[in-house]
Amino acid sequence: MRWSAAALVAVALAAAPAAADPPADAARSRELYQLGRQRFEAGDLERAIDAFQQGYALDPRPEFLLNLAQSYRALGRRAEAIAHLERFIAAAPDHPLRPAAEKTLAELRREEAAARAEARPLPLVPVQKSAPPAPERRRSRVWIWAAAGAAVVLGGAAAIYLATRPDDSPHLIDTVPLPE
Repeated sequence: MRWSAAALVAVALAAAPAAADPPADAARSRELYQLGRQRFEAGDLERAIDAFQQGYALDPRPEFLLNLAQSYRALGRRAEAIAHLERFIAAAPDHPLRPAAEKTLAELRREEAAARAEARPLPLVPVQKSAPPAPERRRSRVWIWAAAGAAVVLGGAAAIYLATRPDDSPHLIDTVPLPE
């Protein structure tokens, strides 16, 4: 009887500090949550993940799982994001963000399936060797350039002639003196 009473006292004493720690753990967990959000918003995703994981270890709230999923998603680590979204949905069946999490989870699963489909090796198909295609006969465009050059020269000569010829022609419209 003495041993059982002593054992109960020992268990009670051992449990007393643990009972005193939850408020401290919850406060530290909130600090880590805020730190993780700040790091996420700053784009420091790896360190945000560290903060969220530490906070979840102290106080396993489902919001940490959702934030971890979003951090992994932002890093392009779909498999880890999917795992954390699944854990969030299982841990918080009545959470107001559950529908959004389910939608994001479905989206990530589609992306993951598409990525796996693209990564599958294509079946090997025997390639038949054929003669290389005949080189295209390149048409000469010299005549185009010659015609363009001739047009420029003729146009320039005509412009010079018109600009330098004497002005013998009468003006069709000139000022008219008023009759008296």
